[in-house]
Amino acid sequence: MIQRILLRVAFCLPVIQLIFVCSSSSSYAAVTDSVMWTRASAEETVVCEDSDIVRIYLFYNYSASSPLTRHVERVYLSGPDSAEWYGRSNQLGLLPLQNFDLHQGDSIFVDLVFKPTLNKPPLLMFADRSVQLIAKITDESDQTVELTGHVLHAAALVSPDSVDLGDVPLGVVVSRAFLVCDTGTAGLILDSIYPIKPPLISVSGIQPDDTVHPGQANCVLVNVTLELSTIQDTSFKLHLAFRTDCAGSKDVVFHIRSLNSDVEPATIPMTFSLFPNPVTGESVFINANREAVGEMAEIRICDLLGREVYFSRREMSADAMKIETPIGNVPNGIYYARIAVDGKIVTEKFEVLR
Repeated sequence: MIQRILLRVAFCLPVIQLIFVCSSSSSYAAVTDSVMWTRASAEETVVCEDSDIVRIYLFYNYSASSPLTRHVERVYLSGPDSAEWYGRSNQLGLLPLQNFDLHQGDSIFVDLVFKPTLNKPPLLMFADRSVQLIAKITDESDQTVELTGHVLHAAALVSPDSVDLGDVPLGVVVSRAFLVCDTGTAGLILDSIYPIKPPLISVSGIQPDDTVHPGQANCVLVNVTLELSTIQDTSFKLHLAFRTDCAGSKDVVFHIRSLNSDVEPATIPMTFSLFPNPVTGESVFINANREAVGEMAEIRICDLLGREVYFSRREMSADAMKIETPIGNVPNGIYYARIAVDGKIVTEKFEVLR
C-alpha cells in the first residue's frame, strides 16, 4: 500500500556507505501542487566493482486546490554513466516504473543500485559516475535527482618485487625485507599471504586481515626469513592477495643460489679442515687431504647473508697442504668457507672472534 507522508517532512534516509545531500523542507514549502523527490541529490561510494543500494522517495506534495491524483508517465535514468546504475525495485513492483498515479499525500520508494565497471581507460576507471534520476509527470515539469557514484580503490605497491638472496650455504638462516604500500584511495586489506615452492620460510610484519592505509608514510615493512635445507639453485614466489586491490594480488620473487649446489657432500672424496676456530687473529688456515693435491682450488668466504668477503684461486701442491687465508679486514661474526676442487665442493663454518 502506498505510504502517505506530511508536506513538511523531508526525508534523509542513510544507507550503508552512502553520503546523502538532502534538500531542506523550506525548499518544498515554496512549491505547491507538485510531485517531487525527497532529495535533490545523492552520492554513493563503493570500492572497486562492489555495488550498493540507495533508496529515494517520490511523493505528491499537494495543496487544498490540488487534484486528487497526479499521473507519473515514467521514472528513468539518464546520463553518460546510466549503464552503471539500474533500478532494483520500487514500492509498486513495476519494472520499468511507469504509468501510475499518486494520490494526495502518497509516496513511493525507488531503490537504485550503483555497480561500476572497471573496463575503462585508466584515466576513467576510477572517475566519478554521474546520472540523473528523472520522474516525468503529466502536466508538470520533470523532477530530477542528481546521482554521483564514487569509486574508491586500493593499489598495492610492493618494493622491491624481486629479491636476489645471493649464495646461501645450507642450514643458514637468511632474512630480507620489502615494503608494502597503498597508492590508492581505499585501505589495502591483505586477504592471504603464502609462499609458492619455498624453502623453509616465515613472514612477519603483516598478516591476513591487516590493513595498509593509503600514503607513503603508512607503508608496512615485511620481513621474510628462510633456511636453505636442500642443495638447490632456486627461485620462489611469496604471493600476496589483497581484498580491496582491484588488481587482486602481487608476487615477490626470491632468487637463491646454494653454495653447495654443484654436488651432494656425500660424493666428495676429499676433506678440509679450518683452524683456528674461532679465529682470533688475522688468518684462518685450511688443511686439505691428499686427494686434493695437484688440483686447482677456489676458496670463497661468505658471511651469513651470502655476501662474498674473500676469494682466491690456487693450486693444491704436496707441500701446500695448509693454506693461509688472510681475513684481517673481516669483522667479527659467523662465516662459511667454500672450497671447490675439480667440481667438488665442501663448505665449512667458522667464527671470527677477536
